[in-house]
Amino acid sequence: MKMSLRAKQAHFSNSVNECNMFVTFREFLCLTATTMHSTSKLLPAIAALLAATIASGPSASAQQSAPTTPFASGVQISVVAAKPARSEYGGEDKIQKVVLTVKFANTDTRTTYEGYTATISGLGQCQSETKIKKVLMQDEVTLSLPPRKTQEQVCPEVTTSFDKVGFKHGYAYYGWIIVVKDPQGKIVRVKSSAAPLEKFTELAAKLEKRMCYDSKLKPVKDPEYSSN
Repeated sequence: MKMSLRAKQAHFSNSVNECNMFVTFREFLCLTATTMHSTSKLLPAIAALLAATIASGPSASAQQSAPTTPFASGVQISVVAAKPARSEYGGEDKIQKVVLTVKFANTDTRTTYEGYTATISGLGQCQSETKIKKVLMQDEVTLSLPPRKTQEQVCPEVTTSFDKVGFKHGYAYYGWIIVVKDPQGKIVRVKSSAAPLEKFTELAAKLEKRMCYDSKLKPVKDPEYSSN
């Protein structure tokens, strides 16, 4: 049976299309096999990478958020004592009412100090033995200091009475000492109104309210009470 020219052309075109479809389908199979093969090799590596990322996530974040500027360099501490001279006489004794206002100022532009704690101690000087100091007030504050921010702490008021003439006794306001620790409990700063006390770092961190200390911050008996 003879085919017309038009029929031959149509048959040829169909044959070409079938051939193209076959080639395309075969390429698709090859591509799929290659992708699956590559993926099967990549999956273990991807899984290992994800596991490592999850495992190191917290520590990596901690490293990134760790202060780049030491606390002692990045934070300024200033203290205002509400006029210790604001005193009055009760009988023969002089009475002082003291309030400490402490300001922590982060001067760094990039570092955040989070979770640090500051212990503020207000000191009184014994009038019968002036080398002895007593912790009249103690306050603790947790610091949260983003870059260029400040935090203020108003400490509890402390009232003390004393007599500097005649029968010397009692405790007059002397000053303050501040101990700052990082989140791990390490001492990072000691600041005091009496600079010589700042060198006794470890002892400064052990001060306790109502306890007495010598000029080197070593515990001593309270001379006001002979029973101690």
